[in-house]
Amino acid sequence: MADRWDAIVIGGGLAGLSAADALCAAGRRVLLLEAQDRVGGRTYTATSESTGSSVDLGGMWVGPTQTRMLALLERFGIEREPQYTDGSDVLFCGGVAKRFSGLIPPHSVGSLVELQLMLWRLDWMASRVSPLDPASAQGSSELGAQSVGAWAEGALWTAAAKETLQLAVGMVFGAHPDRISMLFFLSYVKAAGGLVQLLETRGAAQDSTLRGGAQQLSERLRGAVEAAGGEVRLGAQAERVVAVGPSGSLLGVECRGGGPTLRARAVVVALSPKVALESICFEPRLPERRRQLVGQLALGARRGAGEAMSRDQPRYAEVCRD
Repeated sequence: MADRWDAIVIGGGLAGLSAADALCAAGRRVLLLEAQDRVGGRTYTATSESTGSSVDLGGMWVGPTQTRMLALLERFGIEREPQYTDGSDVLFCGGVAKRFSGLIPPHSVGSLVELQLMLWRLDWMASRVSPLDPASAQGSSELGAQSVGAWAEGALWTAAAKETLQLAVGMVFGAHPDRISMLFFLSYVKAAGGLVQLLETRGAAQDSTLRGGAQQLSERLRGAVEAAGGEVRLGAQAERVVAVGPSGSLLGVECRGGGPTLRARAVVVALSPKVALESICFEPRLPERRRQLVGQLALGARRGAGEAMSRDQPRYAEVCRD
């Protein structure tokens, strides 16, 4: 049937395109639905009107521990450019701006000693957590019930160390330490190869950008999906996923604006969990515990330059490149 697929992927970001690419490589008939008029999701590359150069307005950096991303770049022949790091760093903390170089902030000797001990301790704790199965770690229940902020209050003495950890968490996760569990934090640190690896530039998470912009990777993946016989539909917003056929042997996907129900043996929802919950009706309903959990997730908010943050989105001390 023309409207039946082996799999329907909802979402045209890197996750959805990678899923569709893998399914096509396995010989499956795949349809990808993307609500926007472009692929790329949280990667978006614009062109400067004044210089004609590419400007990334979303995800942009690639680091050496991101081996799967590096493999994709090699596959499509996309070159990287080292992140610009010349100049001094500026730390805005407590309303005061301080210039410094490197990763070490301009704190007192006592605070710096505590920061180094904190890094060693967090990396040691992270070494005991599996990114693939965090729940298997010893004491996982306690770690999952404790926020990073609560851990810092109990483990750190100086205000500078606590504020610097809040800065680090804000830079990496875009959230206050009170909103992140220690178990998730440690599994993320372990996956990255250490907390410093997440914060540094050269040889670390912000090591390089993609020449021509990050969105081109999604565009290349789209080309690969279509070349392998898959189909990518833009401007197709999925609104309903429902079990159809005998004993739910098929899944139906309905899109905004009507049209025939699309049918597939499997549906991959490659959206932010909160966006998926709020924009798609699932029949039968998702388990209540999952709905409650996803409902508590917070999404980032777009703000104008200089616009203040609320307590839920606190204004962090910031490090910027002068």
